[in-house]
Amino acid sequence: MNDEKIIKRIKEQYPYYSKEKQKEYAKLLMSVDERLYQNVEEWVNDNSLSEIWIRGKYCVRAVMQIRQDDDFVDAVLALNEYAKKASNEYMIWRQRA
Repeated sequence: MNDEKIIKRIKEQYPYYSKEKQKEYAKLLMSVDERLYQNVEEWVNDNSLSEIWIRGKYCVRAVMQIRQDDDFVDAVLALNEYAKKASNEYMIWRQRA
């Protein structure tokens, strides 16, 4: 994955985040579960997201729909944690403040 393209896309989508936070997001996106690489590439290139189901239960679009927002990075990172460990499912159901 091209880290420069990822950082550019993050800057476009999250201009209000600090440079440190943008770099942190880029680093995290570059290290997601290999099953989610395709979604990251699609997002970076502004393409439609493929339905890549993790544990047969959630995909990135489903997570964003559950949360009723379009925060791709937060959704894919939560899905990545769920891919690592099923008990991290609570991260998909992010609580609102």
